Amino acid sequence: MDLPEEHHPGDEVSLQDRKQAEYSSTCPGKAHACGHDVHTTIALAVAEMV
Repeated sequence: MDLPEEHHPGDEVSLQDRKQAEYSSTCPGKAHACGHDVHTTIALAVAEMV
């Protein structure tokens, strides 16, 4: 299986990715939904405050 370079094996969780987007998961029953977006948002907010 070919994976995009930015994908880290083990980051996916067992749930169906139901969004209709170009970047949706192509693996049935797996989705990249581990919270990295929240980490990035918090880091950007802190950087803006500093």
